[in-house]
Amino acid sequence: MPSRPDSGLKVAGTGVFLPARVLTNGDLEKLVDTSDEWI
Repeated sequence: MPSRPDSGLKVAGTGVFLPARVLTNGDLEKLVDTSDEWI
């Protein structure tokens, strides 16, 4: 397989975000006054 020419592009980094608070479906039901089926 022939090699591709170097395009100069490189991966600068990767990341992860974890929110301070994770909401469950039950939490959302109370916040927006809805049901688990709708969510």
